[in-house]
Amino acid sequence: MISLPCNFNLLMNNEPYKLTLTGGITLHSLDQLTLIIDSHTLNLNGLLQEIEKKIEELKVVCSELRKEIGQRQMESKTLKEEMDKRNRQIQKEKKELDGSAEEVEKLKVVCRTFK
Repeated sequence: MISLPCNFNLLMNNEPYKLTLTGGITLHSLDQLTLIIDSHTLNLNGLLQEIEKKIEELKVVCSELRKEIGQRQMESKTLKEEMDKRNRQIQKEKKELDGSAEEVEKLKVVCRTFK
C-alpha cells in the first residue's frame, strides 16, 4: 500500500493554478495510481472546460449589457435634451405671456380713461 499527498498544478488559459487535496491517495498498486490519476485528469479537464464555457457565456452577457447600457445612456441623453428644449420653450412663452399681461393692463388703464 502506498500513501501519496495530492498536489496538482493546473494550467487554465495558460495561467498556473495550484490544486491541493488534503488526505492524500492510498493505493494498493501502481496500476491503480495510473487509473486514479487518469480519472482525476479527466474530471479536472471537464471542470476546466465547464469553467471556460461559463467564462465565455459571461463575456457574451457582459457584451450585451454594455450595448444595452450604451443605448439607455443615449436614450437618457435624448430625453434630457428634449426636456431642456421644452423648458426653454416654456420660459419663452412665459415671458411672452407676462408681456401680454402687461399690455392688457395698459389697455385696461387706457379704456378706463376713455369712459
